[in-house]
Amino acid sequence: TSVICKTEKLGVEAQRAVSTSWRVRRRITVAAWVTEEITDGAELEDRPRLLEAVALVGAHRAAWLVVHRLDRFARNRDTDVLARRELDRLGATIVLAY
Repeated sequence: TSVICKTEKLGVEAQRAVSTSWRVRRRITVAAWVTEEITDGAELEDRPRLLEAVALVGAHRAAWLVVHRLDRFARNRDTDVLARRELDRLGATIVLAY
């Protein structure tokens, strides 16, 4: 199963280590890693790396968008709803790597 992992600047190394450990334990293949730097609740159009991650889910026909923590995924409700709606349309879901 392909997986797209999204992490953020704050604690990227720690998040990647946790995600890698999770991936190895489950024998999951990562199709792409996407790192995004945000500090507040930016709107979806101001989240190019999140948009890229969702697009990569579609391009790789990935089953999951893997994130370390859900509070690092969208940062505001509208962005969360829109991104999840697009992932749902692609047949993918968000998975927490811990």
